[in-house]
Amino acid sequence: MPGVNLVNSRLELLHPYPFERLHSLCTGVTPTEEFSAVKLSIGEPQHAPPAVVMETLQQALPAVVKYPPTAGSMALRETITDWLTTRYSLAHNSLYPAANVLPVAGTPRSAFCNCTMRLRCTGYNSQAYCYAQSLLSNL
Repeated sequence: MPGVNLVNSRLELLHPYPFERLHSLCTGVTPTEEFSAVKLSIGEPQHAPPAVVMETLQQALPAVVKYPPTAGSMALRETITDWLTTRYSLAHNSLYPAANVLPVAGTPRSAFCNCTMRLRCTGYNSQAYCYAQSLLSNL
C-alpha cells in the first residue's frame, strides 16, 4: 500500500485472497456448453443437504438459542484437537484444547484474533489495534 504508514510493515507481504486471484484468472473465460461451470463461491451451497444433516440440525436447535462462548465449548475444542492430532499424525498431547485451539466464526474473525494476539505479544498499542480492526473489517 504505497503512501500508507502500516502498523506492521509485514502486512505488505500478504498475498491477495485466493478467490480474488482465481476470479482475475477466470475473467473472460467461458466454459463450453458441454460442461457446466463448477461454482467455487464462498458460502453458497449448490445442493440440498442430506436428510440426516437436516434431522441432526433440527434435534440440536434447543442448544443453539444463545451465542456460544467466545472461546467455544471445551467439548468442541477437544474434538478439534483430536481431529488435528489424527489428521496430521501429531504426537499424543502435543496440542492442548485450552491453550492451542480457538474456534472462530469465519476468516475475518480469525485474522482479527491473530492480529490482536500479536499486538498484545509485542506491546499493546490502541492506535495499532484500531488500525488492524479497520483493515480486517474490510475482508
